[in-house]
Amino acid sequence: MRIALICTTILILTACGDEQSDQSADTSNLSVNSPVTALLDRKSRGSALTNTPISFADATGETSKMIEVGPCPFVSDETIKASVRTTFEITRREVSNTECRWAYNAGFVINVTIEDIVTAKPVSERRYNIGVDTVSTPQDGPGTHAAMINDTAWGKLMPFAYSFEKDGKLVFIRYTGFKTGADIMRPAANEIAARMSTAPTIRHQRRHKTEPFKACDVWSEHDLKTVFGASETAVVAPGARSMSTCSWKIYEDGVSGQRTAAFNFYKREAGKKQEHEYDSYKPYSADGETHYLRKSNSSFGTYIHIITPRPEGLVHVTVSDPEKDPSAIAKVLQKNLLSRMVP
Repeated sequence: MRIALICTTILILTACGDEQSDQSADTSNLSVNSPVTALLDRKSRGSALTNTPISFADATGETSKMIEVGPCPFVSDETIKASVRTTFEITRREVSNTECRWAYNAGFVINVTIEDIVTAKPVSERRYNIGVDTVSTPQDGPGTHAAMINDTAWGKLMPFAYSFEKDGKLVFIRYTGFKTGADIMRPAANEIAARMSTAPTIRHQRRHKTEPFKACDVWSEHDLKTVFGASETAVVAPGARSMSTCSWKIYEDGVSGQRTAAFNFYKREAGKKQEHEYDSYKPYSADGETHYLRKSNSSFGTYIHIITPRPEGLVHVTVSDPEKDPSAIAKVLQKNLLSRMVP
């Protein structure tokens, strides 16, 4: 990972501003009586913070499992996949008695809904592109009011949906990203029409990965207020998160901007130069380990990045402060994380 991409890669900064690197990691500007200094002076630094164990395997998703969903009760995967012209691998993502969804990714989706006609949004008001009118091409079935719906954004008719009504229900088959047409959508519509009234009742299911690690539970609001020396009235807001990272923003009256804290756990990228191996990171030793620190300044304040390599992967903390050097805070948080790590 290159330094220029650090904001995006680890999801921990709201903006980089006009950041400039500063190799110095001097913390001499800390008040002798500050909460951070008190924490640093403890026999076990970081011990005042949450100390529940953190499994590196859990935090990096190694133990996460994909929870698959059962079949759609009113149309088969084979029929749905045959309704588009693609070589992409389409997987079933969500099922219920009123909606089923398949996708390749977020840009290529097939969604089938069965709604009560009286409460459903009229087909004439449904759009593929916002603000772009659609054109309906009537079809001879199934049910009544069957139609293929076309987008007109590109100056020609582009099929993106098939709809029909039956037994007081509006069925709408919507395609996002995929190429399709009436000839291949019709078999899907026919199968839905034949099966919908006798479909077995199922519970709603969504394909998802288990999350054995809750990233934003690593530190409590009290932890962050303590380490930043913030008042009880300060607002601590979790920000960007993923399975292995979380960021927080601290807002407080009397502080000119927001303070931030974030962490990330990740595996080494084989064959690639690691971020901490660039010259902008300076090594230092503490607690029997070598850590790498990068200090930078921007219009938002001073940012401190600390990366500690471990056999199982890398532990990365980032802290920012709009008014002062947060090096000591970053070291306290990094110390806390490292003391809690288990395989």
